[in-house]
Amino acid sequence: MLQTPRTRTRYPNPSSSFSSGRSSPVSEAFSGFSADSDVSSSNTSASSVFDSSCTRHDRLGAWFLGPKAENIGFLKQFLNSVADSTEHARLAYQPDDPKFIGPEMQASSVFQKEMSELDVALKQLVGALSEHSIPFWSPRYNAHMNGDTSLPGLLGYLAAALFNPNNVCTESSPLTSVIERDVGLQLCQMLGYNISDVESSKPWGHIVCGGSVANLESMWAARNMKFYPVSLACAMEPGAPLDFIRDEFMIELCTGETKLFSQASSWELMNLKPETVFDIPERLQNEYAISSGALSTALGPYLIQTCGKDVIENKFNLKPSKYFVGTTKHYSWPKGAAVTGIGSEHIIDVPVDIDARM
Repeated sequence: MLQTPRTRTRYPNPSSSFSSGRSSPVSEAFSGFSADSDVSSSNTSASSVFDSSCTRHDRLGAWFLGPKAENIGFLKQFLNSVADSTEHARLAYQPDDPKFIGPEMQASSVFQKEMSELDVALKQLVGALSEHSIPFWSPRYNAHMNGDTSLPGLLGYLAAALFNPNNVCTESSPLTSVIERDVGLQLCQMLGYNISDVESSKPWGHIVCGGSVANLESMWAARNMKFYPVSLACAMEPGAPLDFIRDEFMIELCTGETKLFSQASSWELMNLKPETVFDIPERLQNEYAISSGALSTALGPYLIQTCGKDVIENKFNLKPSKYFVGTTKHYSWPKGAAVTGIGSEHIIDVPVDIDARM
């Protein structure tokens, strides 16, 4: 059982730092929340490395459990809140339904045995983790790029896990899909992208399981985008589904020249600007009433995802693709090249200067 706090102190709503103009469901739920200040005296001594009068570390200090578990009282209070909210949600759904796990079941020897085994196994796991894990939370550890897990990330992860949403579609995740979209836009804004609603090429982002998969997906998307024009050229060949536009559809080349798409060379098609490629589906919809569904059906057999890279490269007499990365690259880039069919030996290292510029 998690401890109930003895004293409660107010802290400001963290969402006040956002400038989106509207509060999120999550920030509203946490506004005005209070946390326990149950911290041992050994963790708050005057011998702290940071001067207590210095406020520049105060905000950062609220984001982590701390190398000496200084914020353990807050963590316990937050975890109690998560447990209470989860209980309320389950009781509020169809409140007239009978309980499945009743007192008699909980008192049975089989139930008690399972709980006892869970208790033992959990203690063994936590004990082993405590004894054998790397102290990534400590400022003394600098061997890897791992660090302490932030309290917001940890609590959000645990809270969402209790509801088990699946962000594959909104019918399985009506709230977390919205949060995913909002966080993606926040990250885009942080990196300098224009997230204005009037921007036609509005950026977006979505959740992946880690940095390696994010890099793989970026390589996958770049590969598909690069080969899209030649796949479209295949779909425009005589007798192909889109041959009716082969004598009309114009495209702007990377040189700025406008040319009939069906007459563009392989080099010209492979070097179209990304924004030019991205505009093609919308143009086909507006100029020829080709819906996204019809376009997907027509293009499907010719896409690199369907027929493979080698088939397209041989058909258009293309040399093997190359992928440029910095010499300081993460090991996931060659792995991504292998998975996408580009091949790890086709990764080209670009020197990086002292300012981390390629």
